[in-house]
Amino acid sequence: MESSSDEDTENTSSHPVSLKKELTLFSTVSLVIGRIIGSGIFITPSRVLLYSGSFGLALILWTAGGFLSIGGGLCYVELGNMIRNSGAEYAYLKEAYTFKRKKPASVVCGNLLSFLFSWTHVFFIMPSSNAVIVLACGRYFMQAVAGGETPPDVSVKLCALAAITFITLINVYSLRYTAIFVNITAVAKVLALLFVTSLGIRQLAKGDHNNNFTSSFEGTSTCVGEIVLACYSVTFSYDGWNGIGYTVEENKNSKRNLLLGVLIGVPCVTVCYLSVNIAYFAGLSKSELLSSPATALTLAQSTLGDAGLVIIPLMVAISTIGSATAGVFSGSRIAFTTARDGNLMNVFGLIHNKFQTPIVAVIIQGVITAFLLMIAGSIGRLIDGLTILGAINSTLVFVGLLIMRITRREEHRPFKVWFVIPILMALTFAFLAVVPIFLVSNERIYLLAPLMLLISGIPIYFLLVWRRWRPKILNKVTRKLDRVFILLLDSSLPFVDMSNETASNEMVLFTAGHDQ
Repeated sequence: MESSSDEDTENTSSHPVSLKKELTLFSTVSLVIGRIIGSGIFITPSRVLLYSGSFGLALILWTAGGFLSIGGGLCYVELGNMIRNSGAEYAYLKEAYTFKRKKPASVVCGNLLSFLFSWTHVFFIMPSSNAVIVLACGRYFMQAVAGGETPPDVSVKLCALAAITFITLINVYSLRYTAIFVNITAVAKVLALLFVTSLGIRQLAKGDHNNNFTSSFEGTSTCVGEIVLACYSVTFSYDGWNGIGYTVEENKNSKRNLLLGVLIGVPCVTVCYLSVNIAYFAGLSKSELLSSPATALTLAQSTLGDAGLVIIPLMVAISTIGSATAGVFSGSRIAFTTARDGNLMNVFGLIHNKFQTPIVAVIIQGVITAFLLMIAGSIGRLIDGLTILGAINSTLVFVGLLIMRITRREEHRPFKVWFVIPILMALTFAFLAVVPIFLVSNERIYLLAPLMLLISGIPIYFLLVWRRWRPKILNKVTRKLDRVFILLLDSSLPFVDMSNETASNEMVLFTAGHDQ
């Protein structure tokens, strides 16, 4: 079977509206750094310490997270150069689990897994992740405005709402400006982390530091479930290395830039994360770390006084806005690719005629993020829910890579990762997905809830996508909505011929993009 990515390229190349190739090596590295460094390093160190129990184990977990991200990124470089599709995991799952002989079971399996990935990412994982990030931005900024006091939740959420509105607008307006903004904030993020690191070095140089390094492993947790929950916070903080796969169709030289993006971007982040954690441990006691909702701000206040209440919040705000901008970029590309492939409403595939961006996919990412941040409760539990779904998806992707080593062994690969790496990655993420459900009873309900969302996508797929069941009233409403969006937003559907009445009728809810 020919890859769907080839078919997609064929369909879109005949249409004047398509995604622009704007991303350079620097932009690719910046997107990797921008997607990884967000709110995590500023809010999760206390959770990592809480569940790991000691500074020594916490640092080991942060180091392991870096190696895990490099391994995962290298696997995605191989996949991205094989399957040249900006949908990343969506495209990888479909290709890996749909075999050449096109047996019905394999077609269903590939389409179903790719749909479930999009179902969870478009409507929960990406918006929730972005909500956590902009909430952290709002908390740091408003805490500075409040003079270090805990700000009201309403003010934090309004600040976060303003941030996501700006992020949505810039993603709609221009890929070039989005890339420039992410580039600038990526540099600002590294500078922010270096500044926090300098505070720790200052404390160490003065000799005025806590004795956290003399008894590094005191209090280390022996509960496997708790250690895995610590890994969840580390994994969340490193989340974004997979963003390399979303840049393929808009990258000027993906064969070179994807690999260098991982090999430059991820180690840079890892070094920064380790340095920042050492700074936290040097400047704050264990009790201060565990009680702090904004770790970097607490460190700055304790070392710089009132000046720290201004400098750090501004740096964190820039860092988190950049990360959320890259997050909306990635989430919208998942939705766009899924719609183009017929597994999501066609309206998600609209490209603005002037801006050449997937305008509706971007706007819907912004709207869902805004909704989630307004109703958000515990950020920690939201992180756990995101991570367990991400671990399941990652496991399937790495297993899929191993499958394609067998089913598509003759296919040219510009880059081929050592086969041991995807095996280790699959085993690690499977372990992270399964263990907490059985060993952490007090968090079980918060881990199972996202799994119910995943399972709920199965009947939706078979009813609306596979069986293509659509009531007539829904046909009429969605057809009119599609046309309204096309006219109102000055956009086009590059994969649907609107001059053809049959095609335009097929555009009602989902395109007939799946194989039967």
